[in-house]
Amino acid sequence: MNAARSTTSRSSRPRGRRLLLLVALLCTGSPATASDPPIADRLRDIETQVVDVVERTMPSVVRVTTAGRVGTSATGVVFDRSGLVLTAGHVVEGDPRRLSIELPDGRRFRARVVSSVFDGDVDLGVLDVIEPDDEPVDLPWSPLAPADSLERTDWVVVLGHAASIESAADPAPAARIGRVIGLDRAELALDGPIDAGDSGGPVFDLEGRIVGIASRCGHLAWQNLATSIEAIRAWMPHLMDPGTPRPSVEAWNGRTTRRSPAGSRRDPSFLREIGALAAPATTRMVEIRENDRVVCRGTIVDGDRVVTKASQYARHVRTPRLVVRSDGDELEFQATPVAVVPELDLVVLSVPGLSRRHAARPLERSDAVLRAGSMLVLPGDDGTASVAVVARDRDELSSDRTPDDRPFLGVGTSSARDGGLRVDRVVPNSAAALSGLRPGDTIDSVDDRPVRRTRDLVDLLADLEIGDPIRIEGRRGEDGIGFQLVLGIRPDATRRGIPSNTSLGTSRLSSGLGTVHLVDADMPLETIGSPVIDLDGRLVGWLAARRSRTSMVVVPWSTVEDAIDDVAAREPSSVDRRLCGYRVVATADDDGLVRLDAEDAFPDGDALRRERLGADGRTTWGSWTDVDDALEWSVELDRPGRWLVRLVTACPRREAGTPIRVGIGDAIVDGRIEATDAWNDFQPADLGVATIEETGRLVVRVEPRANPRGAVANLLRVELQRLPDAEDDAKDDGMVE
Repeated sequence: MNAARSTTSRSSRPRGRRLLLLVALLCTGSPATASDPPIADRLRDIETQVVDVVERTMPSVVRVTTAGRVGTSATGVVFDRSGLVLTAGHVVEGDPRRLSIELPDGRRFRARVVSSVFDGDVDLGVLDVIEPDDEPVDLPWSPLAPADSLERTDWVVVLGHAASIESAADPAPAARIGRVIGLDRAELALDGPIDAGDSGGPVFDLEGRIVGIASRCGHLAWQNLATSIEAIRAWMPHLMDPGTPRPSVEAWNGRTTRRSPAGSRRDPSFLREIGALAAPATTRMVEIRENDRVVCRGTIVDGDRVVTKASQYARHVRTPRLVVRSDGDELEFQATPVAVVPELDLVVLSVPGLSRRHAARPLERSDAVLRAGSMLVLPGDDGTASVAVVARDRDELSSDRTPDDRPFLGVGTSSARDGGLRVDRVVPNSAAALSGLRPGDTIDSVDDRPVRRTRDLVDLLADLEIGDPIRIEGRRGEDGIGFQLVLGIRPDATRRGIPSNTSLGTSRLSSGLGTVHLVDADMPLETIGSPVIDLDGRLVGWLAARRSRTSMVVVPWSTVEDAIDDVAAREPSSVDRRLCGYRVVATADDDGLVRLDAEDAFPDGDALRRERLGADGRTTWGSWTDVDDALEWSVELDRPGRWLVRLVTACPRREAGTPIRVGIGDAIVDGRIEATDAWNDFQPADLGVATIEETGRLVVRVEPRANPRGAVANLLRVELQRLPDAEDDAKDDGMVE
């Protein structure tokens, strides 16, 4: 994957310009006036143009790959009849020897770098395709636009191979849209989401002409930069012939301003217009709250039934409150989970009295075939709505490519000499750790099926879902052992994560849902579970996950209906078990360390915000501004003892010092938040030692002890380290017989 590049590390960038990393987008027009056509008609016109642009230009967009010690994948576009490819300069920095391109039709060619520049705001490279056996190849291409052909608020289309969207089985790039939110010299600022792998991807106007090359993305999904067509035109003579004098980089450094949402996809007036279009769908939408905190949304299916995301509901709701806005009032209901469809990560809730007190508008289901560039509407809860486009004609995200989404047992094994599988390692916080399996045990069978190789175990688990029970039979020395356990979700410490340059929280389960639509909506996690409609107000699907910075996952409504029809045949008693399978209970590792990751925490409060600011995109909890807010974990301890409590947090000096408390069962440790250099500079700090006299399942709770003057911290994890007790110390000293 081509890692996003950050402007903060470049000495040539003017001070105060911190933003950005990689690629793609689209732009919208000015606020509506009384003489404008209805919003639906205006959006249909944009949709028609976008679908046409994607269809015409997609054949010319290539995946650029480099091989070597660290392979990368990025994007480029064929921009003239001779087959030259335009990409970003940082993609080919260092002149990689093994360079290739792949077209959407599956053809692959070697390539070489003609020239590149990666300096200031100019980020461009030109590649030449190496023709096999000197035979000329005919490559589809897209033209460059004239200079000065864009204006602020124009819609644009971005195509690229975003790492979180790409599929090994589909070499087609993904489409996204946005608006031009700033233009200055080489800087083309866009509000369409771009991500790792998009670098070098083309930005097209609605005539299908190249108006920019994706370069960098910022802290938020709408903050992105491309190298403008003006800079491309000015630098092209030098790029085509490095002997030609090079323009001045300083003369091309820009200073775009993009703070105001006016004229962007985020423009409040634009969102309100779309909200009127989505009004019927909002009557089918509910909020699911834990106390006053909105955890997710749900979609009314029929009568008194609502569907929402099972993993999000299970991990963040204890005492659910379901709230519906009806005729200006908020109606509150109690909800009970009655069925789980693990294949879709969907839970069905029974809401007695819902249909009697609230009239949900009937919606016609859309059976239209969606294409790359088709526009969908995602209703909001405040009279607004957002638009998004479909990334490709069809997507199916295999959980084989996202192993984090598969059920997790938590053992490392090898073939035992006397048959069965030897347990070499038990992963803390896993189903295996909670069951009592230990390193050195032998597994002979799982659900009465013998296992002799690790592959046998892998194949068996591949047919199961999170929340499925299994029975393990085996041996511990000379004794037989047996364990009944429930397969759980993978604990955060062992996850690989999906490559994405995002500060936004992402969903734990986003693959293995069958055929889906990936859309470029920029919506927070609490909107998951909403209905999704088309421009005619017809029900298209159900918002099932935020996968990355660039994509949210929509399950077709026909798939949801089929699953609900099948719910009656499912075992009712499995609901609680399956929901518990999504929760993580922490255990100690072989060294007596209990690791409590932010991703596995239960947030208790309204102000906490889930983000991805930790190393490797790990989840953190930030915006912690209320004394009543807290984070909680469940932990299983097998014996009493003393534990060193350590926090891993980031907090600049001006906000540090807030008194903090960690409770572990009845034990309490008090301390203060320590200062670090920045909000993303995570450092460990020892809080103190807790003496824990309880055993079994306990709650670990982290909370401020006073109203903070600002955000408390970004918290990455809590660590509990078992300390030797006095008797163990005495034995080590030879003092106890």
